[in-house]
Amino acid sequence: MRADVIGEYAAEVQDLFPSGRILVGLDCDDSAAGVAFARDLAAAIAARGVAAEAVELQDAAAFRAGVLARFRDGTVLPGERAVLVVWGQGLLEPGLVGVWHTTAWLDVPGAPRIDRRTVPRTRANATFDLGDPAHPRRVFADAC
Repeated sequence: MRADVIGEYAAEVQDLFPSGRILVGLDCDDSAAGVAFARDLAAAIAARGVAAEAVELQDAAAFRAGVLARFRDGTVLPGERAVLVVWGQGLLEPGLVGVWHTTAWLDVPGAPRIDRRTVPRTRANATFDLGDPAHPRRVFADAC
């Protein structure tokens, strides 16, 4: 189940962005759930033949100056086609939300909530319920 859900999201990311260097932002208040999902997503993308790596965003300024710049110039994951999966808190906040090609909100019921100015899930392209880590579930919570 877990591999299927993450594999479907990996396929979706690659179908939406069939070429180039892609940035995927995973916003999550629970670091253990975020790292596991990010690593599994990067592995699923790599299994589909595209170089992929998962990294944590701890400090926005350091990320922009270090990791992001090195990914964009090809120092991190060399080549024309690569996916960098980034997880952390605040990736969907103003100032960072525009960095990503696509985003997901990883909802972990019961995780301590960070006091944020925005509701991150409303800015995400996808939402996943990680209440049962072995059985993540894609949530379609649009207004339609």
